[in-house]
Amino acid sequence: MLNDCSLLLESIPDAIFMLNRDGYITFTNPAASSMTGYIASELLNQHIAFLYKPDYDYTKAEYELGLAQKNEKFSAEGWKFRKDKTKFWGEHILSCLYDEQKAPIGYCCTLRDRSEKKTG
Repeated sequence: MLNDCSLLLESIPDAIFMLNRDGYITFTNPAASSMTGYIASELLNQHIAFLYKPDYDYTKAEYELGLAQKNEKFSAEGWKFRKDKTKFWGEHILSCLYDEQKAPIGYCCTLRDRSEKKTG
């Protein structure tokens, strides 16, 4: 089963970020590196606010994490920035993760490149 999950995470075209309760990245799949231009070790321990570069809008990120926790999920579209400072139109979906007692333990962030939607 674990091997199947690894294959899924490695083959999915969407960037997947696992975040701790404070919004810091603890895991990424290969698509996260392909989409952002950062290698996995550069993404780990970054706050998810890196998606809002160049200004690292922590207030916006914290607000969205709060909405994801309150509503179990939050999604938005907007400009995302790669390591090389190029931008792309992306959709991110934040899903709150809970333990057995329904206490929040972190988040999953899925990032999709929607550039064709913006240009087409």
